[in-house]
Amino acid sequence: RILYVYKGSVMVGPEQVVAKEGDTCLLDPRGGSKVWFKENLSKELGFLLLAGKPLREPIARYGPFVMNTKDEIRQAFLDYQSGQLCKIKGTMKKI
Repeated sequence: RILYVYKGSVMVGPEQVVAKEGDTCLLDPRGGSKVWFKENLSKELGFLLLAGKPLREPIARYGPFVMNTKDEIRQAFLDYQSGQLCKIKGTMKKI
């Protein structure tokens, strides 16, 4: 699990380390990491908490693309250049 703070600050983990704006924290994968939010009416707090099951797959990356193989990266570039990368089916709605 990863915690990214983009506004304000929080306390993380058993040592209550302060994570401030722009900090990224790698939380204990076994769980048990705690995040404390101290009320402060004069500041806003914004963060992302990312979690998921590790895939244990190879990683290939180049530019904005992250795939599993170099061949997949090449194909992503070809798809992007030909306009085939992001074809959205259905209708776009403004919310």
